[in-house]
Amino acid sequence: MKNYDLWEEFDTWFTDVHSGFFVSLEKHCKNLTQPYRQLAAYLRIGLRSKEIATLMNITVQSVGQYRIRLRKQLKLTRKINLVEFLNSL
Repeated sequence: MKNYDLWEEFDTWFTDVHSGFFVSLEKHCKNLTQPYRQLAAYLRIGLRSKEIATLMNITVQSVGQYRIRLRKQLKLTRKINLVEFLNSL
């Protein structure tokens, strides 16, 4: 099974369990691309960077960079915890 297929299956499950999450997320950033949607979902369910890196087929360092970019896209200040913000949506 390819990563894309895994994401499609996960996305269906995640949307059922966390209904409205992606809608709320897009209210904060309308043009969020799939990798950032994936990252947000994985962070919301409490996955660690190493687990996210494996699922997204990127390095752990890249996960850190994605987190920084996601924060910027969501216009979050340093005072706001990214995971807490995502969990509040």
